[in-house]
Amino acid sequence: MPRPPFALICSGTAAPLGLRTDDELMLLAADGSAPAFEVLVRRHQARVLRVAARYLGDASTAGDVAQNAFLELYRVQHRYEPRGRFVAFLFKIALNQCRMAARAAAAVMATGQVVMVLVMTAVPLHLHHRGHGIGVVGVVLSLHTLGMFVLSPVTGRLVDAVGARRVALGGLALLVGGAAPAGVLGGAAALGPLLLVLGLGWNLCFVGGSAVLAREVPAAERTAVEGVVETGVWGLSGAGSLAGTALLAVGGLGTLAVVGTVVALLPLAAVASSLPGRARPESGEAARRVAPWVVTSRVSR
Repeated sequence: MPRPPFALICSGTAAPLGLRTDDELMLLAADGSAPAFEVLVRRHQARVLRVAARYLGDASTAGDVAQNAFLELYRVQHRYEPRGRFVAFLFKIALNQCRMAARAAAAVMATGQVVMVLVMTAVPLHLHHRGHGIGVVGVVLSLHTLGMFVLSPVTGRLVDAVGARRVALGGLALLVGGAAPAGVLGGAAALGPLLLVLGLGWNLCFVGGSAVLAREVPAAERTAVEGVVETGVWGLSGAGSLAGTALLAVGGLGTLAVVGTVVALLPLAAVASSLPGRARPESGEAARRVAPWVVTSRVSR
């Protein structure tokens, strides 16, 4: 009889891991058995992928969500209590990963709207206080409006080409690039291009975040979730408008730029870590254990 691919030496006897229960494999994995975790992944990968695809209504993103579920399983394996309910434990993790898409999308959309409004509403006042007339203010705001919509014909194609999360990540980076220098380069000649960049960032954040909602939130929940997100985004937009002028009055454009940059940076790490193939630093070992399944799941798509 050929030797099983994975074997555990325990008390002097060889026991094939493929015959172990899920609870036993989780205990072994928690004790450092990498093959035990690999067996769990291979045993349940198809089921998790099917659940994610059914829940999301989109098989194209189910593989990434399922991958993140196994990475999270590896991270929390030491907290698992062996009570014969491993499948329920794993599916709960997978469903939480599905729901996290809505939170990430909402954070990106809200950030784009708040930073954009925060700076845009204050810049005309700043230019007026520096002696610029309505013509200069109009040119600066026109450049900003151009940035908001000039990419509209191609942003959707960009989402299809590189993925919604990468588009949203690019939008957040542009928000930082538009807001951070504004406090130092406060003249009209610099603020025009900076607000153009800010508008481009808003476009990518809004379209990228909306695409995540459309693709990764379950169809049954999508309408309600989108309604809540839109309400929150536009409510925060009003708050950002009020805060922008208040910050300008208290600390000038420099303070406003610092606040806008910090707000834009807040969701940046979370979005970057959620990109396909990315894992938390502490989950690097998990990525290596899940990697063989990831390749299989991507090919099968």
